[in-house]
Amino acid sequence: MSTLLLTLPVTSFAPGTAGPFVSVPLPAGTTHYQFSCTKGATWPATGNVLTYTVEISRDGGQTWQFDGSVTLAPGPWYERDGETETTAGATRVSIDAPGALLRGALTAHQACEIGVTLEALP
Repeated sequence: MSTLLLTLPVTSFAPGTAGPFVSVPLPAGTTHYQFSCTKGATWPATGNVLTYTVEISRDGGQTWQFDGSVTLAPGPWYERDGETETTAGATRVSIDAPGALLRGALTAHQACEIGVTLEALP
């Protein structure tokens, strides 16, 4: 069963960076998290559209460390290690840090409408 960490409703973004958006603490037993596009997202048919970057804090938000990012485009989506993501609309990264916080930022490369959810999974 997943635990919802963060929800951003579908919103219009102009080029630039939005955020950071901070999650609730990761529950015990979390093995990975999942980023998904909310239904209703729209973006241009060519070129990189949006980069979602995630950082993690294991000390209550005092310090942050890069954990991963995904760039959305009309073609294939990729994991942070460059491998093709097979579950369209999501990226997963293994994690074992109960109580940690995740902080995300959206960088729009083009105007788009997108919403996201971030979930912790056992």
